[in-house]
Amino acid sequence: LKPRWCLGIAGTPRRTFRNIVGHAKGVGDVSSLSSWTTEQFDPQLSWKDVAWIKERWGGKLILKGILDKEDALMAAETGADAIIVSNHG
Repeated sequence: LKPRWCLGIAGTPRRTFRNIVGHAKGVGDVSSLSSWTTEQFDPQLSWKDVAWIKERWGGKLILKGILDKEDALMAAETGADAIIVSNHG
């Protein structure tokens, strides 16, 4: 922990996602941002969809948000040209 940093950040304005809040329909604050973000993801998507996109894309396919080894291997098997490993998507 960095107590001095924590105390310093506590006195600054509240953090927000200014590039989305107020621009996406129905998103006016951080609480509604959470709901909006959840609605943007289709739980039915599968690796077959990634392969389908790759077939039709015609360009490099780079997948961001790979979280583990198994997903990295699946990305390679479905034709991804590159991956971006991140813990926040």
